[in-house]
Amino acid sequence: MAERNERVLGDGVAIGCAVLYRVDRLSSCDDNSPSGSGDPNTLVTACLEGRSGTALASLSRTCFCSVHLDAQSEEKRVDQLRRCLTAARRLDTREIVLAGDLNTECLPGSCVAAFVEGAEKPTADDMARECASALRLASSEGDEGEDDATNVQSSVSQEPSKSQLEEWEALWQRACNSTKEHRISLAHVPTGPTRASYDHGKSHGPCVSWRLDHILYTSRSLKLEARWTALEADPDSASSGLPNHANPSDHLPVAALFRPFPIQRLDNAERQSFLERLAAIDARQSAENSDLEEEMAKLEPISAEAVETSSGYAAESAETGKTKNKKKGSRPPPEMIAWIQEKRRRAKD
Repeated sequence: MAERNERVLGDGVAIGCAVLYRVDRLSSCDDNSPSGSGDPNTLVTACLEGRSGTALASLSRTCFCSVHLDAQSEEKRVDQLRRCLTAARRLDTREIVLAGDLNTECLPGSCVAAFVEGAEKPTADDMARECASALRLASSEGDEGEDDATNVQSSVSQEPSKSQLEEWEALWQRACNSTKEHRISLAHVPTGPTRASYDHGKSHGPCVSWRLDHILYTSRSLKLEARWTALEADPDSASSGLPNHANPSDHLPVAALFRPFPIQRLDNAERQSFLERLAAIDARQSAENSDLEEEMAKLEPISAEAVETSSGYAAESAETGKTKNKKKGSRPPPEMIAWIQEKRRRAKD
């Protein structure tokens, strides 16, 4: 990463992810909890909750993720976000705040955007555009000099192939299903553009802007109250590009203000009691179904073979010894119909 910064920013310093918090208002839920992907350049997590008697006392156990998603692969970006959801569940919570450089604009058709609950459903054109963008199906002019998402957000000149689109749609669906699998519903803070530079493949202006930094959160426990503006409120930086004399980074920061809502949770004893009651209900239902099957088997009026014979199914001719064709639309005897209906009624009860 330091080599990239030397090439792009002219400064050979490394980057990293971190979660910083006020210890007088927040406390760590588990000092031995996993801290992320094992690479502090891409993902760091912390499980925090509000301290009693403070303004954040109502903040339930929440997983905070500081991320820097892969710059070149949408599949890797999806996998990194899935790791964030997995980390939250391992920390025994469904509440999450995820923020950082996602290296995508999260436009409709983006697989990263598929993680957002209630996001606009992409059209076929959206999917094709974002697939081409992520696969860098653009003019090859001047590919040197950038290695983040700004490379792929303009000058698209090729259409993705059928197989590429099929793989993209499968990845999009995988991302969409991830929040359902982990039972975590994510909302998106409407952040503005955060990066400005020469357009892809250009060595001169004008500068263009991209929205690459985002904040995702669980809206059932957090209400968005306010957010910082970005390049939409800084026309000078949007025009001159980043970094500049006012901002030493090639990205502007994003921030949001949330109001926490307490989430009711079962303690360990209550949870164990609930699971035991659930297991008892399941066992009782299985036993009742087994008893019903035995009872209804005794009441069955005729055997299945007799039903087939009386209904014209596989009836054998005494003269030819050949099997007749099945009669379409034939019905079982009335007593069999009544038995089936009674079995279904009692199963529902």
